[in-house]
Amino acid sequence: MAQAVKAHTGGRLVAETLEALGAEAAFGVPGIHALAIWDGLRTSSIRSVGLRTELNAGFAADGYARTKGWPAVLLLSTGPGALVSLAALMEAATAHVPVVAIASQIPRDLIGKGRGYLHELPDQLASFAPVVKWGARAESAEEIPALLSDAWNEAMAPPSGPVFLEIPVDLLTEETGVSSAKGAHRYRLPPPDRGKRTSPRPRRS
Repeated sequence: MAQAVKAHTGGRLVAETLEALGAEAAFGVPGIHALAIWDGLRTSSIRSVGLRTELNAGFAADGYARTKGWPAVLLLSTGPGALVSLAALMEAATAHVPVVAIASQIPRDLIGKGRGYLHELPDQLASFAPVVKWGARAESAEEIPALLSDAWNEAMAPPSGPVFLEIPVDLLTEETGVSSAKGAHRYRLPPPDRGKRTSPRPRRS
């Protein structure tokens, strides 16, 4: 029996863009909100490494990036799972290790509403701001390739260090026609000047 064609979701777009940027390995814990990214990795060349906790995954990504001299991807679920990684990201920040942390987030229309959605935090992005050198949130599928590219470039730009991008779960699971080639560009010296953000980008109301 013929298999159904897999939908091109936001999660698959994340995997495709990371592959285009040159990502070789992704570490993390397959949390419920981020499963679309893990599903997308199944059809990519990126090696996916699942661990028991986000803290372990964070240190694994740190170690991989140190030995390879190339960014490592850290995949985090929403809320508590993402916060568990902060100790590892702090170590990466102290040692200037390029870790690209990507976390899921609750649906866009519920962010900041305090409705008690599963794993909701008052402000997840702000929790990472003191630790990472750059942070942002994707507000649409069209933004994903460019923001991932920005994250990759910022992680590698001297002084290198960890970065954080959160993507709402509704963007990860919805189908999209956006191509990974749109807005994705590999790191080069000097990195492109896209208005470096060292604090979370303003969120749209």
